[in-house]
Amino acid sequence: MPTLKSIREKRRDAAMKEASRFSQETMAAELGMSVPTFKYLEENPLSMSVEQLTKVCEYLGCDINIFLRTNHK
Repeated sequence: MPTLKSIREKRRDAAMKEASRFSQETMAAELGMSVPTFKYLEENPLSMSVEQLTKVCEYLGCDINIFLRTNHK
């Protein structure tokens, strides 16, 4: 399952000319949270509220279901 960090880094790498848009500092500011909070959520995505998760997905342009999928067969 992709992580917030891997998606952010993939988006950042794919758009190097817009790389600063995907830095932790920029994303935290755009999402209205502190850098330490953003870093914590990056490492602990299950701690995100639905509102935070929605904002992150909107900012990254990804589907919220990426984070909601499970590995159940």
